[in-house]
Formats: sequence, structure tokens, C-alpha cells
Amino acid sequence: VDAPADGLGGGVDHSAAMLARARRRCRDAGFDRLAFHQADVLALPFADGVFDAVYCSMVLHHVSRPLAALTELARVARPGGAVVLIDFTPHNLTWMRDELGHRWLGFSLEEMAAWQDAAGLEPGRIILRRRTAAGGESAATSAAREQYAWPEVFLAQAVRRPDSGRATADHRAP
Repeated sequence: VDAPADGLGGGVDHSAAMLARARRRCRDAGFDRLAFHQADVLALPFADGVFDAVYCSMVLHHVSRPLAALTELARVARPGGAVVLIDFTPHNLTWMRDELGHRWLGFSLEEMAAWQDAAGLEPGRIILRRRTAAGGESAATSAAREQYAWPEVFLAQAVRRPDSGRATADHRAP
């Protein structure tokens, strides 16, 4: 499958229900020049280097082989194209694994930079959104709320190197 025509965007998800929701929300917001594909992030249905930018939000912690997924995202970005990831930093909130099906409890910023490099990307900026305590909140209240808190989130930007090859291994096992 080729990328959408110039100026178009699109979305990929493995879930037909999520794609239907995305189509409906985009249509309701007036975005009608989008293409949606049901596919696995480990085997995207696009030719090499067809996208100017690839954006992946809150996906890697769900896949069995996150480095392989990142490598696949890099593959479909054109040389010089951007690959932007948003995901969780390391945490110990096991309820996310139990209740939400997360395979990974976050990724370190150093790990992400190493994976970007291994995937043929030139690591760029990483922005960390740190949690802050609510103004005037006591330590006890903050600790009690922590049980149900969400982990910190990072945004990692990278650019596909012109000479990038495909990494073949993901040494991080579930």
C-alpha cells in the first residue's frame, strides 16, 4: 500500500473498533482527507520511506517487541523524516498491566535513545512531562492518590538517517 496523496494523513490501529471511533471523530471534526488502515505496528502495510512524519502515541507499551515496532515506524518514514513517540517512563503501577493490558511498565529515556539509534534514527529532543503535586496537597493525600496516578510521559523526537538499515533484534523479552 502506498502512502496517502500529498497533504493527507492517516491512522493505523489493530482494532477495528478503535478505527471506527477515529473515523467518526475525524469526520465530525471536519477532517475528511484521512486514510485509516487496520494493521499491526510490527508489519505496517506501507512501502519504505513514504511518510514525511510518523507519530506513535501510547503504543509501544502494548506490543511484544517494542524495538521491532520502532524499527518498523522508522522504515516507513522517508530519509530525513520525523518519527515522534509518546509513551510512559518506567513505573511500578502493575494495575496497568492487569487492568489495561500493558506489556511493559514504561521505558527509560536512555533505552529509548538507544532504540532510536538501533532503528536507524538520529535521536533528537526528548521532552519529559513530570507530575507535580497539587497545590497545598499534603504528603499523605499525595501518597494516597499515587496508588491511582498515571506515570510520567515522554515525547521522543528522532529523524530517520539517510543510510538507515533495519534493526533485526529486540533483546527485551516480555
